[in-house]
Amino acid sequence: MADSSGELVGAAARAARKARLAAREAEQAVTIVSRGPQPKLNPQRVAAVNTESVEDVQSGRLKKRKNRKSSSSSASSSSSSSSSSGGKAKRAAKKAQAAAERMQKAARSMIPNWGAMRASHLLIKYAGSRNPVSKRTGESTAHISEAQAKAELQTYIDKIRAAGDVEEAFAKYAKQRSDCGSYRKGGDLGTFDAEQMQKEFSDATRATDVGTLSGIVKTESGFHVILRTE
Repeated sequence: MADSSGELVGAAARAARKARLAAREAEQAVTIVSRGPQPKLNPQRVAAVNTESVEDVQSGRLKKRKNRKSSSSSASSSSSSSSSSGGKAKRAAKKAQAAAERMQKAARSMIPNWGAMRASHLLIKYAGSRNPVSKRTGESTAHISEAQAKAELQTYIDKIRAAGDVEEAFAKYAKQRSDCGSYRKGGDLGTFDAEQMQKEFSDATRATDVGTLSGIVKTESGFHVILRTE
């Protein structure tokens, strides 16, 4: 009885071991199925692939280095080309300016009496003047309209022309009425070049004969009558 019971225990233990092994094999089979069929690997191909991968990595690094060098060289070349272009542009601008100045001088040489001039003027400012304040009185001229300024200036032109001595009469009325600081000198502006005055004033002075009066001349400062003296 004891022998038979011992045999039964041994058989049960063996059966249990077999059951455990079968369970392990079943788990492994399930795992393999879930992963899918695994391809067979050729050892030589694996070695070649690994070698190619290393070479690809190395070549990629080389390419990156080359790209960095090329980008840096292109940046430096573009910088140098831009600076070179800037230098060329500056030199071209200087040449153009010099050529313009030569042309201007040539044009001036062809115009009679282009050089220095001398004149006196009587200025009446009005509301539209660039600085509507009289230098003679220090008061605003904002209350004077354009029509009023022109009409008043015409009365002085008539008085000066009616006088025997134009220069004396001009100096007298300029001291009495001109809104320019030159009123202290009877309107005398001294000697000046065309560039020193407003264009309208310079053109009118040049167009006026020495010793004669201009008509009414309008500039940003106001309305003038000019007596050219030189």
